Amino acid sequence: MTNEERAALVARLRIYIRTTETAIKAGLASEEDRFNLEVRKIALASLEAPVLGYIHKHAWHEYKQAVCSGYDDAMIAYESAQSHFPVYTAPPVAVMQPVVLPVMQVDNPLDGFFYRCDEVIAAIRAAGGSVKE
Repeated sequence: MTNEERAALVARLRIYIRTTETAIKAGLASEEDRFNLEVRKIALASLEAPVLGYIHKHAWHEYKQAVCSGYDDAMIAYESAQSHFPVYTAPPVAVMQPVVLPVMQVDNPLDGFFYRCDEVIAAIRAAGGSVKE
């Protein structure tokens, strides 16, 4: 993939992500849309990950042997378009457990049921999520 193709794909992924997040907020997204959003976020993270290092094209097949022997100089290489290729890593995707919502409250039977905001925030945080305040 060329740098231009990478930049175009990153731009498209950002648009898809922003559009899908807007649809979710409006209540117009399906389960498939939500799934595709997560896949696109993972793809974007991998495309935007910084270069971890460079490896010589001919040394790649020797990498496992070099690591097993404790000699990993095979991974140390300099950037060169002809003899080395970049090695990337993406940050791990945050894994959030399902949120267990608190018991619904009722203030007045005519008003219906509701959740207390502080209890919902606590439940989200307990599941490993983050909440902007």
